[in-house]
Amino acid sequence: TDGSIKEGFLARQDADALILRLPGVEDERLAADRVRRGTFTRRSLMPEGLEATFSPEQWTDLFAYLKTLR
Repeated sequence: TDGSIKEGFLARQDADALILRLPGVEDERLAADRVRRGTFTRRSLMPEGLEATFSPEQWTDLFAYLKTLR
């Protein structure tokens, strides 16, 4: 309601708050009564072009790590 814009992954939402998540920082809690409007995009939080810097070995390591999170 103060005109600021917040961006992040919606980690959780309930009647009282929205919890936004961004890589490398603590989750941010926004009081629901202070949020005027929410919009959703299908844009990734990964910086544009980051995937082009990965070697095949780094992709393999990433997927192996992600499989451990199940």
